[in-house]
Amino acid sequence: MSDLSVPLSSLPVQSVLGPLVLAVCIDAFFYGFSVLQFVQYRTRLFRDNVPTQLLVSWTFLVDTIHTVALCWMMWSYLVDNFANTTYLFSAPWPFTATPTFLVVTAAPCQFYFARRVWKLSQSLPLYWTIMVLSVANTTMGIVATAFAFTHADVHDFKLLLPVIDSWLGLGVLCDGFTSCCLIYYLSRNRTGFRHHQRLRDRVAQVFIESSILTSLFALADLLVYSSVPNTNYHIILGIPMGRVYTCTLFAMLNARLKLREDEADGIKQKSLSFERRLQFANAFHHLKCQTEVRVSVSIREETEDIATEDRQSISRTTTKVGDRPSTANSGRSTDIDQKGHHGSIV
Repeated sequence: MSDLSVPLSSLPVQSVLGPLVLAVCIDAFFYGFSVLQFVQYRTRLFRDNVPTQLLVSWTFLVDTIHTVALCWMMWSYLVDNFANTTYLFSAPWPFTATPTFLVVTAAPCQFYFARRVWKLSQSLPLYWTIMVLSVANTTMGIVATAFAFTHADVHDFKLLLPVIDSWLGLGVLCDGFTSCCLIYYLSRNRTGFRHHQRLRDRVAQVFIESSILTSLFALADLLVYSSVPNTNYHIILGIPMGRVYTCTLFAMLNARLKLREDEADGIKQKSLSFERRLQFANAFHHLKCQTEVRVSVSIREETEDIATEDRQSISRTTTKVGDRPSTANSGRSTDIDQKGHHGSIV
């Protein structure tokens, strides 16, 4: 730690250190959102394919490394070099490596959106246009990092203006072109069904907001850096830009999985409702069937009883009718016997 070489009153703390502290705080705020979105994504009922899961893991890993490096940078500014005023004008490696951290986060997201545009449009020229713009943006970001390492001083940032403007301009062009393609094809591919149209509108809203938000951040960073290149005001938007890409990507993926869960839940609810109605109807049908069985059984029993009584009465009647001739015959024989006996007596 060196001695004070510059009076504190003459240091541009508000334009150099102040924006840097504010940028790290905003970056930590967005990183918290990305953590929540990442946990929500990993705990979803449905799962994306393996490349999409690798994309999510990669962007979250880069965000974590960059955020930890920025926290170390602030410790170096505010603790290790607290009384070293000349250190305020230097740019530690997490500061100068910010363009590389941003492009390695933005490029996979832009590739993903390019693939979505190709699925919607089935146009290879549009797909390759977005891919070329993304590769050019990534290349200029790496070149900007190399120039920043060779001019690691706040007073030399003006020399980086052409490279930084090219990098940010390509980012604005790539994200803006992607947004226009998504708006056009998502609005054109409308269905006539209300349910599917509502789901499509929600997906379109998430896609459009994702691309437009990153475009606005890149455009604002470009304008601020071009206006005051010898300060760190542009870093307020530049450092959190990587987290904006990550948060919007995670939000879009979570919204898409939420739609799938809602559709599955709706189908499940309809199935359960149908099953309940079926059970309710079957219960009444079962009751009716039981009543009919009881009635038929009771009728059968009564019929059997009546048939039994009829058979018994018929048998008794038959018996009585069969006994009458024998009785008459016996009466006649008795009379004959009596007459014969009376004749014999006479």
